[in-house]
Amino acid sequence: MNQLSLTALRRRVEELAPHDFWQPLDRAELPLLKAVERVRLGGPVERAATVITKAGEHGAIWYATAGVASLVDRKRSLRWRQAGTVVLAAYGVSTAVKLAARRRRPPVAAIGTETGLSFPSSHTVTSVAAARMFSYLLPAPARSAVWAIAAAFPASRLHFCVHYPSDIAAGAVLGDALGRATVRRWRRADSLVSRPASPAQPDAPR
Repeated sequence: MNQLSLTALRRRVEELAPHDFWQPLDRAELPLLKAVERVRLGGPVERAATVITKAGEHGAIWYATAGVASLVDRKRSLRWRQAGTVVLAAYGVSTAVKLAARRRRPPVAAIGTETGLSFPSSHTVTSVAAARMFSYLLPAPARSAVWAIAAAFPASRLHFCVHYPSDIAAGAVLGDALGRATVRRWRRADSLVSRPASPAQPDAPR
């Protein structure tokens, strides 16, 4: 499906009424977003949140990071490229779920978004999937840093109230599941490589 047809599909889905089951959850979560709206900071915080949220669109920051890392870390180049591909797949899965879920953005959203569809948060899906995989590939001292950076992207979406908290939570679960699946595959491959070869058996007596 090309970008033009996907955009057309999104527009057609957005013209449909949202599923009724979202209404109670929307009403329950909206006061939380109104509280965020009341305490939202401007100035440097607003500018930083804007840069972060734009960098996270479509998972772009994570593709770029994986691409650069694949050039720098030649030993793990293939895995960095695989990680970038999985983040792209995670974005595709998130988009498909959005189209099926048909949840509308909160009415207090403070920044424009590409679509009016809210569930799950694609920023969160891609960021958590990336953090799960990248933290496996990075040395231990950098793992906390990559998780902190990843957390900034869903935080920026909450800052602008473009997602309900449950959108963020669902995105984290989905992204973590996709990232973990890839890490498990890598661990299995690593265990096979590190497993000592079986000693040669002596020839049977004749």
